[in-house]
Amino acid sequence: MDWVWTDEAPVGRGTVCTIYLAHNRRTGTLAALKRVSKEELGIEGSEWELVEKSAVREGAMLKVTDHPHIEVIYDLLSKPGRDVVDLLLEYIPCGDLHEYILTRGPLNEDSCKAIFLQVGSAIAYCHARGIVHRDVKLDNVMLTECPSPDAAPYSLSSGTPCPFNSKLVDFGFSNMFGDDSRFRFASLCGTPQYLAPELFLGMRYEGPPVDVYSLGVVLYRLLTGEYPYGNSDMSNQELAKEVARRGDFDLIHATSIFY
Repeated sequence: MDWVWTDEAPVGRGTVCTIYLAHNRRTGTLAALKRVSKEELGIEGSEWELVEKSAVREGAMLKVTDHPHIEVIYDLLSKPGRDVVDLLLEYIPCGDLHEYILTRGPLNEDSCKAIFLQVGSAIAYCHARGIVHRDVKLDNVMLTECPSPDAAPYSLSSGTPCPFNSKLVDFGFSNMFGDDSRFRFASLCGTPQYLAPELFLGMRYEGPPVDVYSLGVVLYRLLTGEYPYGNSDMSNQELAKEVARRGDFDLIHATSIFY
């Protein structure tokens, strides 16, 4: 195999995975090896089967996508009975939008527009091919390019290229839908602060609308640095009350909608 890596130096960890830096011996291309391991997770039986199925599905979904703002997969390495799934993915050096907002604050409106168009086009591409993501959030939008800390705020009128280039990642909750599968989904998956009301209410739901709702939360956070409902410390029950029962939120007066 052309790809090599060392298991001794992980560069990141997710909820169910460990990330290693890999490279191609022939071309020198860098990649991120995303490993999902039964042993590392310490789970057995049906619990592992669900995690393994999700990882394999993520690889399968990425293999049928080809879009400038969706993460590229180089290979899916999974053997029955091995209890490990390895995904060789595009190396994305600038981190995710969640960390970017935490460290550098919300973006100006022109930067928000540029990033939102990129992520929105990736979601529209998926929906046109019968794929629903189901975990759209800032953490799953990674940056291959971003401006330096001392750069001037981006302006669309400047005529300069956008300094941000984003990639939609983590298709572990993704699934297929079709014209004959309205309201086919029932599982509660995703991240609470980004969930549509119908998920909190325990209703069966269509795929694309829940992605669109999550996109709205992404845009709000890009502009304000906050969640439209609640905060990351709230329980699911508290969030359900905020989202499904109250259903209103405050717009930040600094946005141009008030002018």
